[in-house]
Amino acid sequence: MDELINNKDKIKKCLDKVLAKVPEFKASDILTRVIKGDSQMWLVEEEDNIDGVVVTNLIKYPATQRLLIHLCGGQNIRDWIALYMQTIEEWSKSKGLDGIEIQGRKGWLKLLPDYSCNRVFMIKEF
Repeated sequence: MDELINNKDKIKKCLDKVLAKVPEFKASDILTRVIKGDSQMWLVEEEDNIDGVVVTNLIKYPATQRLLIHLCGGQNIRDWIALYMQTIEEWSKSKGLDGIEIQGRKGWLKLLPDYSCNRVFMIKEF
């Protein structure tokens, strides 16, 4: 938690652009949810800099459980997204989840071609 609090301004900077398009959340809301354990925050760190932030939370349906990626922001996303998605997928599998959902703009499809677009979500089943 100290890492989140100590890097609050860097995290906010990474999320500002995406949060401008998601009026349901503010940066303070996201940090509160992570601190409470309702969401997970993945920091993309390069040396002493934070290049990106991915925010996830568990979605439980009657017949399946998936990890929802609902926010992703930062710089040079193409440089790090594949590696971090692999890490997030491995973590999700270790938790016994059935897959990953991404709620976002269609630009995600260009970054992650092995995901399918189902309704308004991208889904990858394990």
